[in-house]
Amino acid sequence: MYEAKDQKRVIACALSHFRLWKKCVELDEPIVILEHDARFIREFDKSNFDDVNWGAVGLNDPRGNTRKGRRFHDLVASCGEGIHRVPIIDEPTDPPLPMGLAGNSAYAIKPAFAKKLLQEVKRVGMWPNDAIMCRQLFPMDLKVAYPYYTNIEEGISTTTDI
Repeated sequence: MYEAKDQKRVIACALSHFRLWKKCVELDEPIVILEHDARFIREFDKSNFDDVNWGAVGLNDPRGNTRKGRRFHDLVASCGEGIHRVPIIDEPTDPPLPMGLAGNSAYAIKPAFAKKLLQEVKRVGMWPNDAIMCRQLFPMDLKVAYPYYTNIEEGISTTTDI
């Protein structure tokens, strides 16, 4: 768990993502998962995701939406337009923290990866979605779209602040 005024909200958010991963597997087609505070900043074009090897693609601008967001952005932007691996943002001396999609509140996910996530939850137990969907557990599956498709609506987090 991470710091929040009400841990039940963290659990509820994780379960919401878990249910959508199950739905993705049941539908056997990619889906886009958006939390309530994600807003599109450019038109979503699903054809940009064709013929790209990915499990989940983050859609969020990382600046202000994840730890070391500026560093995350600079590394992704240096790759140019397209779908890229989630960058390594930590230094070897940093404490080991899960690193994955920026904000983890807007992403596209494929059924095969959703199935892998569900299997990992069965293996290690339920973690917050932004912790279990990390590069440490899934080094080749997590990608990020640049330019970004979404940003987070400013305000109070309903998961950690209320």
